[in-house]
Amino acid sequence: MSSVPPRHDPPTDAEEEARRLRLHLRILRDFGRIALEDLEIGPLLQRAVAQVARATGVGHTKVMRYRSEQGDLLAEAGFGWRPGVIGRARFGIDAVSPRGVPCRPGNRC
Repeated sequence: MSSVPPRHDPPTDAEEEARRLRLHLRILRDFGRIALEDLEIGPLLQRAVAQVARATGVGHTKVMRYRSEQGDLLAEAGFGWRPGVIGRARFGIDAVSPRGVPCRPGNRC
């Protein structure tokens, strides 16, 4: 009696989309659990950027906080950055800084 080897066809677009949606649902569920924990805003943001990186497959994610007094953006939380970047890196909102476009006068930050 011979056995038929399992098929190893590449996944179809629909199968790949279903896999991706299941992953996103798991990530959303995991973050929901995290959000229910009694966390300060800093650790919560840190966990959020890690979940965003997990969902998107992006190696570097960050949350930037607009500081009106300084007129800049501070990297408040991040994933994938080398030590010392998060909490210290600042980005201008002037014409040469694409990161600051939403915070320029006339735009909502």
